[in-house]
Amino acid sequence: MRKYKAYHTSIKSCFALGIEDAVLPASFIDSISHSTAYYWKKDQPEKYVGYEFASQIESNFDDVHTILDERIRLFKKSFIAFARLYLMILDSIGQVDFQKMIRQNKYILVDLIDNLSKALNNKKVTHSMCKFLRITPKMFNAWKDYRQYTCDKSMVNICFKRLPQQVSIAD
Repeated sequence: MRKYKAYHTSIKSCFALGIEDAVLPASFIDSISHSTAYYWKKDQPEKYVGYEFASQIESNFDDVHTILDERIRLFKKSFIAFARLYLMILDSIGQVDFQKMIRQNKYILVDLIDNLSKALNNKKVTHSMCKFLRITPKMFNAWKDYRQYTCDKSMVNICFKRLPQQVSIAD
C-alpha cells in the first residue's frame, strides 16, 4: 500500500496563489509530484477560510519577494533590527514623546537620512524614512534647509539671506 505525503497548508496556498516559484526552493518544488502540484494550482482559494486576505498577501507579494531575496540578507537584518528598535521606543515612550524626540534631534536625523540616501544612491529612501518616522517631506526639507543655512548671527540660527523675515540681534 502506498503512503501519501501530508503537506502543510501554506505550501498548498502558495500553489493556489501561484507564488510557489518565488517563495519555495526549486528543489522542493521538484520533489512534489506534478499531479499534486497541478491539483493545488487549480484549487480555488475561496474554499479556504480567510481567503479574502489572500489578495492582500498577493498584492504585497513583491515586498515579500524582495525581503526573502538572499542577496539583501544584510539589509533585511538591518531593517528588522531598526523596526524592532522603533517599536520598542514607541512602546516605551509613546508616539507623542517619540515625535518630540525627533523634533529635538532633527538635525541629527536630517544628516542620518541624507547619508543613508546617498549611501544607497536612492532618493526614495528619504521619502520612505520620512513616512516611516511620520514626518512630512515638506517638514523634512525645511529642517534640511535650516541645517544647511545655520548662522550664529541670527536669533533662530538661520541665515538672514535665506530667511529674511526674522528678528535680528542688534549689533
